Amino acid sequence: RYVRCAHKVGLPLVLSEHIDPRFPKWVGSNSADERDIAMAGASLIHLLAEDFIETLEPPVREKVRVIPNTVPEPTVLATPGEVREQYTLVCIARLVPRKNVGRLIEAFARLAGDFPQWRLQIVGDGALRNTLEEHVNNAGLIDRVVFEGEQEDVYRYLAAADLFVIPSLFEGFPLTLCEAIAHGLPAVGFGSCGGVRAQIVNEKSGLLCNGIAEAAELDAALRRLMGDNQARAAMGAAARALFVERFSNATIHKLWEEMFADAAQMRPNLTKPNYKTLMAVRLWEQVWGPITKNPEKK
Repeated sequence: RYVRCAHKVGLPLVLSEHIDPRFPKWVGSNSADERDIAMAGASLIHLLAEDFIETLEPPVREKVRVIPNTVPEPTVLATPGEVREQYTLVCIARLVPRKNVGRLIEAFARLAGDFPQWRLQIVGDGALRNTLEEHVNNAGLIDRVVFEGEQEDVYRYLAAADLFVIPSLFEGFPLTLCEAIAHGLPAVGFGSCGGVRAQIVNEKSGLLCNGIAEAAELDAALRRLMGDNQARAAMGAAARALFVERFSNATIHKLWEEMFADAAQMRPNLTKPNYKTLMAVRLWEQVWGPITKNPEKK
């Protein structure tokens, strides 16, 4: 409806897709055809990651501007390479299925005996909290896994942490990971998650696991960084440098301003189809039914 209104009043329109493009299809919120029509009618299209461009039809890809998220600059940075008596692996997430926190708890349970100085801190709340707490109790980890609940200020947890983990199945561009990077924390996540892959440079600012179905992948990545202070320090420094270069307020705000300035110079330009084209479309739909994506492949 925004596209229709913009065209009727002659205003340029920037459409921002602030999620993983696959998400609407998975939850059934809108169809691929609706998305294609809306994107085709936009002046410019904002996406969160380069990988998402390929989900659009080629004719509209030239409209895309990729602008990641940004987060407030922290006042206190983490020190992930520091030697301590106790270390903290932190996860900040809503406790819902797609955040995959249960898989993280399983991995930590397998590692806990080899890393007695480490604890897992889970910041967030949600429908699965009781189930996850029961899982922790059954694993005998009640003193090693701490549920902090929903917190308004998560920066104090990040500043005190040694390693960040985001086990999500899919994300657009998770702010929690960006906040961790801003604090100079190395991070572990799944490479199959586009929003995670866009923020972690594998083997430099953190580790990307190959597949969400492979429990051993997450175990191995966590084991490697939980056992190596120097690696955490080096990757944490690289994460902080990545944030400053790519995701800082100054960088992201400039990109938004440039995009809006470009869009302001544009106006919708719909050309009314001629009679021959209009009749051809109506005939097609009479014979084959409503036109869907890529009708020439029918």
